[in-house]
Amino acid sequence: MGVIGNKSDTLQFSKFIASHIKCYDIQNGYPLNTPAIVHFSCNNVVANLRNRVKHQVALLLGGYDNDTGSLLSSIDAQGSSQTLNYAVYGMGYSVCNRILQKTWKPDLPFDEAHEIIRAVELSAINHGSNRNWKAVVLNVLTTVAFPIMLAMAAFSFELPLDNLMNFNISVTSLATSAKFIIYVKQLHKVLEIEQLLAELDARNFVDDLFPPMVLILIAGQCELLFIRISHIGYDRCDQRANEQKLIDCIEDQQKIYRIHELTMDIISWPLLVQFVVISIDVGAALCTLFFYVNDVYGRVYYVSFIFALALQIFPVCYYGTMVDYQFERLQTAVYSSNWIDQSLAYRRSAIIFAERTQRLPKQLAGNFIPIALTTFLANCKAAYSFCTLIADTRSED
Repeated sequence: MGVIGNKSDTLQFSKFIASHIKCYDIQNGYPLNTPAIVHFSCNNVVANLRNRVKHQVALLLGGYDNDTGSLLSSIDAQGSSQTLNYAVYGMGYSVCNRILQKTWKPDLPFDEAHEIIRAVELSAINHGSNRNWKAVVLNVLTTVAFPIMLAMAAFSFELPLDNLMNFNISVTSLATSAKFIIYVKQLHKVLEIEQLLAELDARNFVDDLFPPMVLILIAGQCELLFIRISHIGYDRCDQRANEQKLIDCIEDQQKIYRIHELTMDIISWPLLVQFVVISIDVGAALCTLFFYVNDVYGRVYYVSFIFALALQIFPVCYYGTMVDYQFERLQTAVYSSNWIDQSLAYRRSAIIFAERTQRLPKQLAGNFIPIALTTFLANCKAAYSFCTLIADTRSED
């Protein structure tokens, strides 16, 4: 069933039709066939019009059963139905409809029908890609040309305030473009992270936002794993079931470590770029605030600007420290379980788990700067040092 109309109308009407079809099946012991569903849907569209219910919807119903065979029907907003051989909706209508007009014929073999569907999908993708080339060109110009133009105009203004402002924007734009390119190269690893998180969420304990968001998920999964392990042996399960629970926890620990490894591959170098750029920008902004801004509005602007820059790296440093803490907690998780009353196989697995947790995964930006609150404090000190360096240069001039 495909429903076209306002989002709320399509959702309510499709749920209404589906629930009534299911109720008919429960009451009578057999489901409605496709023509009966089309007739029922038409009657409900007409009833809505008669009762002045403002459901502006059109439907496309398709189905197959052994008695009536295949059927594809279109129902308009007035309740009129029409049997169709094929139907196309959306952006690629003109391209896909021409393919179906040329290739469709009655009683198509499955292989030919499958090839037609593949041709329609490829045409729709190519049609959408051809329409998006302007957006691609604009994105490339914004990512590459804009920071280059800013860098070319660096220190070309007469006033030091304008030069510092242009310097801040230029460095930030270059860093943003570099981070974007690095993320694009590592984008395929995000899919593997999503798959592993989906497996972990199935358990009973289940741009700048990306690094702290992923670190929050890793810390949360570590905490849930700690809870699951520490509860083993305190319920009424037998020893074999407890052994399987511990094995499942060990497998989940491997998945968490793999997510962390993939995350570090993605965010390590972008975070190094961000740490360096933030310290430079904050130092330049502090120098501007102390020596060049005299009005209240300017001071409020630069204080807010420095605060916003600090917020770009504080969350990822905070949650990086939290991940370290949760990894360290896993070292004592197995000893919090009721391991004394368990089997010899459980104790051996517990020793293996405890030994594995002794090796803490590394969280390093650029493979040498820790992702932790200590780095945030060091970044603040580096920004102050850069500010004093600019101030000394200014005093010499």
